Amino acid sequence: MPHSIRVGLIGMTDLGEKMFRGIMDRNLIARNCMFVADTNPEKLEVCSEYGIHGYTELTAPMTRAEVIFLNSVRRDFSSMLSAICGTTRSKVLVSTVEGRDCEYILDRVAKATQVVCAKLVEEDGETKVYVTYSPNFPNWKKPPILDILGTIGTVQPDDAVPQAQDA
Repeated sequence: MPHSIRVGLIGMTDLGEKMFRGIMDRNLIARNCMFVADTNPEKLEVCSEYGIHGYTELTAPMTRAEVIFLNSVRRDFSSMLSAICGTTRSKVLVSTVEGRDCEYILDRVAKATQVVCAKLVEEDGETKVYVTYSPNFPNWKKPPILDILGTIGTVQPDDAVPQAQDA
């Protein structure tokens, strides 16, 4: 049975497409509750395979969804945040962008935004997903987010977040 939340997916990177296909194939979110955006219309063609309308305007999922997954390469992430920062109030943003933690994102979005950061680590041929949450993130919001992150790797326990390494 799908989760009863409205989900946005911004950025159809390879990871974004994998996540989208996983959500749809596992029936995690009802099709009428899924909103996808990418500035490149060609990357949205996968949406039509599932009967989902894709948007080229990044703010479209922001006005329709409660939880928004942000997928981007690091160099484009600031532009993505700039485009949506005024529409994040009372939303949950879930970032898969490498090197951008909850604090970084919270400093750049509207107040009352909750943030989840997913760090992906390849270990022994397996993708492990380590999740961190902004302060006071409610436990009742975690299950659908963790299920969706499970489409891209094995979600690790909350206390298993690896320490940051200096680059």
